[in-house]
Amino acid sequence: MRGGILLLYFLISLLLFPWIVISVKGSGEVTVKPLFEIVSYFISPKKITLGEEVSISLTIKNNDNIRKTFYIELAVQDPDENWQPLSPQAIALEPKAIGTIIFYWTVSHSAIPGYYEVKIAIKTSEPPVIETKEIDNAFEVVIKGKEETVNLAVPYIHQYYDTPDDFDGRDACGATSTVMVLLYYRKLSPWPCECSKPFKHISEFGNYISRIYTYNGYTFDTMTPDASGKPAYGAYGFIHNNRYHLADSQRIKDYLYKHGINSESPLWVYGRPPEEINKIIVDALVSGKPVIASIEICSTAPEGKRACITEGHVIVIKGFSNAGRYYIINDPYGKYALGGYDGMDVQYSIFEKFVYKEKEWLVKIKWIVIPTEPPG
Repeated sequence: MRGGILLLYFLISLLLFPWIVISVKGSGEVTVKPLFEIVSYFISPKKITLGEEVSISLTIKNNDNIRKTFYIELAVQDPDENWQPLSPQAIALEPKAIGTIIFYWTVSHSAIPGYYEVKIAIKTSEPPVIETKEIDNAFEVVIKGKEETVNLAVPYIHQYYDTPDDFDGRDACGATSTVMVLLYYRKLSPWPCECSKPFKHISEFGNYISRIYTYNGYTFDTMTPDASGKPAYGAYGFIHNNRYHLADSQRIKDYLYKHGINSESPLWVYGRPPEEINKIIVDALVSGKPVIASIEICSTAPEGKRACITEGHVIVIKGFSNAGRYYIINDPYGKYALGGYDGMDVQYSIFEKFVYKEKEWLVKIKWIVIPTEPPG
């Protein structure tokens, strides 16, 4: 009777679990082993940078009593949860034998910095998948020389609260951001104005945004109506001089040049992969160059239903942390362009969403202007 029960157990187990090995000891005790076991795995190095190679070795044991071929598939997941499969490999093992397979993965120059996950799937002809194993934080990708935080000393000006009371600066993000960059290069002397919003204070450089002034023989007296329709001059008049009073990237470049700062041609980056944009910006910041950027902040709902805090707003990117995962921003209209007096050294990410009013929002960069070396 006992032998019949053991036989029945054996047959049911083979039917339900063909990836296990069953043995019966002389005492009648039944032992169950998996068809294979992962003896060890090893990942080296644990920290790598762009263009370098990580090796992932896997040692397995064939617990079966016959020769088996095992097919191993491996994939790497980046911090944005994108999977990158590697070419599968196979290993044939004699009964009870142990073997090792090594995978190699090269970090592309557009790779996202951060911790990566490894997923392993081991198969035979039957069943289709025997086992999968996930290794969290398997290794870290860093950018050499850029692991530390960079935060350039760009002074802060609020476009509405740090400008003259008779000027409505709600549209002056481009002018204000550009003047902040001029202050970083020490091109302007203090020209204080008294401001009453949100409390009474002195703004050392606010007059440059909307008043007429002369620099190096050029007078900034172009008139452009402010957000209330009143005439305004200075940086705002020059940079926003168009039908819709929007910041013009080419006029930002010209404005910088008239103050002795060369810059690269405005670069349209909207729609490019975030990794590609990030490399351009991080390289500039590491070289000590702040980046003037036009951004949009929109919800991540489908295109036809999305809402936007702003579809066009200019900021200064003055630093980064975590190799560019987060940017340190001077936002002239407050954090997330919401109008608050809290826009200095705020953190934005083009990789991660943030929550505001129970919606998820994402910052996307449209164009950038990067100063180069000042002209000789």
